[in-house]
Amino acid sequence: VYDLYQPFKVHLWPMVKCVPTFLGMYLVVAFGSSLDVAAIQMDLGKPLDINRELMVVGAANTLSGFTGGFTGSYIFSQTIFL
Repeated sequence: VYDLYQPFKVHLWPMVKCVPTFLGMYLVVAFGSSLDVAAIQMDLGKPLDINRELMVVGAANTLSGFTGGFTGSYIFSQTIFL
């Protein structure tokens, strides 16, 4: 398999063109996750460690991305009622 790999034939320009889209998606998911944590904190009526909660979401999204899954955030109804 490695005999077929020819790195000089890889075109990097399409990857560079995706950087603005990637940054936009990153900002939307980060903002949405922040709003989810704030809503859960308000509904529970007790303070949450927001940094810890966002680190957990970030780790889950990273693992999901590396394994070919979809990124996401909290499912609000599942979080409150479990």
